[in-house]
Amino acid sequence: MFYFRINRLKVYDNREKGFLFFGKGKAEIKLLSFISTDHSGLPDMSGYLETNDPGEKRAILENAVKSIISTRVFHEATHIKDGHIFTFGDAGYVLYQNQQIPQDIHWLLLAYESDQKLREQADLAEKVLQRGDFKSLGKSVEKVLKAAANPYTALGLELITFVGRTLVQVAKNDKDDLVGVSYASWNRVEHYPHGIRDKRDMRDMLNNMSIDYTMFGYEDGIKKALEKAKR
Repeated sequence: MFYFRINRLKVYDNREKGFLFFGKGKAEIKLLSFISTDHSGLPDMSGYLETNDPGEKRAILENAVKSIISTRVFHEATHIKDGHIFTFGDAGYVLYQNQQIPQDIHWLLLAYESDQKLREQADLAEKVLQRGDFKSLGKSVEKVLKAAANPYTALGLELITFVGRTLVQVAKNDKDDLVGVSYASWNRVEHYPHGIRDKRDMRDMLNNMSIDYTMFGYEDGIKKALEKAKR
């Protein structure tokens, strides 16, 4: 079993602007999390290389992007001041879990200040599909599928980067203020060989957020040994 959870998130600047001689106000912050792993169940992409029909290629790409958007975890909080600390209970909040320990993990965390309501996952998918640069994504995906030793792991990284890049642009176009954006990629051999990784104060790309997270996983053999020890 494997769990990836966020434990704590600090926002240094809420991006809310003051007015004249009045101080800065409180902000409404939206947090979006997306994860791709080798167990994510990305759709079959073999047809992408087999077809020359632009419409079919676009449909395959859209289906793949939707699979990333479906991993979304959404959190919205109001009255957020500078220096606010989000806490997620005494044991953190699980963003991803699986029966098996993944060999690769790609994670995108996006935070922005906005008064607009994000109604549902379909609303988010519509924005990404309408405004994303699918021509550029198609070129990247084709290279990955042809060259990567593990194409689906590399594909996950391409897709999650595409979603993040598109949403950052969407936020700018909608005049929303970007609070923070964090991309992270880990592989088991290098970063969590024993299924465990616990980190504090990981900074985002804008150096405006610090993130504490934990990975915890165990194989079936370890689980059985623990159960036997309890008897």
